[in-house]
Amino acid sequence: VKVLTAFHKASKIPHAICLHGPSGVGKTTIAYIVRDKLGCGPILGVDGKYRQNPDFQEINCADTRGIDTVRDIQSRAGMSSLGGKGRVWLLDEIHAFSRDAITALLVILERPPKRVYFILATTEPDKLPETIRSRCTMVKFNPVSEANLTRLVKEVAEKEGKPASDKLARHIA
Repeated sequence: VKVLTAFHKASKIPHAICLHGPSGVGKTTIAYIVRDKLGCGPILGVDGKYRQNPDFQEINCADTRGIDTVRDIQSRAGMSSLGGKGRVWLLDEIHAFSRDAITALLVILERPPKRVYFILATTEPDKLPETIRSRCTMVKFNPVSEANLTRLVKEVAEKEGKPASDKLARHIA
């Protein structure tokens, strides 16, 4: 929370962030918030429907593990953004990338173009080489305790005008 709050207050986001922690703790949600902060959120089309911003690319590295994926990123990273503060790549499950892909990624992480941002997300940061970790701002996520979740459920319910009992709030948490 302190690291992310500092990014927000300073309006300065590092070019490479690695969000790591167990499944279900909000890594991808935070990545989307950072994406939006950089002006790369969904775009409202003329038909009134939201579409993905072309300045944002999300890649599931468990499905797309090869060096060709990184070569594609390298070829597009130098292109100007289409209206946001830059271009953003979310590399989810980055630990599943092949060794060659990680090596190729290292090159662009060493000298990222000025308006290019990488958000790496992983449940297994120890599988990433130190050379990748050292080039990222590492942000560790921990599960929220049941007591804190219960308190949050009660607060939200109260704000919505639908107070929840302790028992119901614990059940939801």
